[in-house]
Amino acid sequence: DTSVDQPQTLTLTIYQDNLTAGTKDDTFLATGETLQLGDQLFGLEGNDTLELSISGTSPGMFDGFNTDSVEMIRVKSLSNNPSTIDMSGTKGVTTLESFEVDGSSLGFRDIQDVNGTAIRIIDTDEDHAYSYDLNAYTPGAEAVVDLNLQEIRLAPDGQQNQDGVDIVLTDRDGSRSDVEVVNLTSAVRPDAGQTPATENFLDSLQVGADLRELNIDGGADLEVDEYLDENLNRMDAGALEADLSLKLHVQDVVLNGNGTVNAGATTVLSVTGAQGDDTLSIGGFMRGAGITVVDMGTGNDELVLGDIDPLLGHATITAGEGFDVVTVNQTGLLNVDLGEGNDDLFITGDVDDLTTTAEGDGASVVVAGAGDDSVAIEGNGNYIIEMNEGNDVLVRNGDGDAFVDLGEGNDTMLVGSQMAQWNGNYAVLAQGGNDAIELWVNGDHFVDLGTGSDSLDIVGDGDQIVIAGEGDDRVLNQGCLLYTY
Repeated sequence: DTSVDQPQTLTLTIYQDNLTAGTKDDTFLATGETLQLGDQLFGLEGNDTLELSISGTSPGMFDGFNTDSVEMIRVKSLSNNPSTIDMSGTKGVTTLESFEVDGSSLGFRDIQDVNGTAIRIIDTDEDHAYSYDLNAYTPGAEAVVDLNLQEIRLAPDGQQNQDGVDIVLTDRDGSRSDVEVVNLTSAVRPDAGQTPATENFLDSLQVGADLRELNIDGGADLEVDEYLDENLNRMDAGALEADLSLKLHVQDVVLNGNGTVNAGATTVLSVTGAQGDDTLSIGGFMRGAGITVVDMGTGNDELVLGDIDPLLGHATITAGEGFDVVTVNQTGLLNVDLGEGNDDLFITGDVDDLTTTAEGDGASVVVAGAGDDSVAIEGNGNYIIEMNEGNDVLVRNGDGDAFVDLGEGNDTMLVGSQMAQWNGNYAVLAQGGNDAIELWVNGDHFVDLGTGSDSLDIVGDGDQIVIAGEGDDRVLNQGCLLYTY
């Protein structure tokens, strides 16, 4: 039926065009030579698209054209010179799409609506810049940008951008943008070729000092090489069904008049990892103190807290299921749950409750979970440690009291050495398994060896109580008063 309105394709000319689409999803086709000053494009009904193809001979700036009710602007550029699309004459644009840009960077200038304009970038190794009109922010509303990435890749050897793509958001005056929330979708590109594209690699995502929240979903691996913006305090990638690699700044603490940390007034850095393998680096070069909460989710994850310099702060870390490696360089309070899996935990720094005036008070907590875990602690302070099931290794150097439950399994526990003897009171439950325990510690200790054929060496001054339990146990005592049962 030819009377039914069909989607139209309208082609721009080298002359000044005034084109009106129909009521369906229509397309305007333009090139670098045909999109020009004075062009008028009217989309009317439907979801309409302006497709702009830029060649190597096209001008670098495209401005002076006007659109109304053209919802998508899709740009494919093969120019060797940077290209910029001026959006000042557009109305009703809901999506800016970069499609297979290759040769040089692409920018969109003077975007008219922050919240209403989504950004989509598909198949590129070139930098992208987006600047917003100063009136593009909705008064009283949170400034939110939706960003969709597909097949963002490293440039080939010998070409620019071998470090990865930079995505930069600014305001029209050149300052950093006022965007507060970014919803980022790291999407698989199914039609990339013989196999889907399943990775997105950025050198940097630069939003601005007002960015507070980053939400990530999708199914493609995402890596951002440079640190995210300094005031970002909530990163949630729990809906990302892929691997994730990010660097984040800690958030500064608020101090009371007596120099203690005001935990209630301090902005907490909250991090939720992806469902795949996470590589998270937290600390940065902006600040030296903060309160951090990290949930790494499932997967074989790596976390470094205090990646450049040691931190002052409190941290809660949940590693989740998987083979995880957690490194903490921090003085303060720590609560770590390694979850199931064969995990490694490395702690450097003293225990101290920074909300009180006392020094060295409080206790850090480590729960290793089921699996063959390794925990190494360097620093002074009090600990509560639960190793749980598995053949675990616990090594500690530093003064302080500790309660240690080794759990079931053939465990190894070493505190101090002949070259470094420490001070503290230990209560140790060895539980089942053939355990080997060495305490080179001055202090009063209680050790229950549980079941199994265990060995216990205690070297240091103090009163010791040892319950041998079932099994063939060996107890060696030097320099202290020993009571065995």
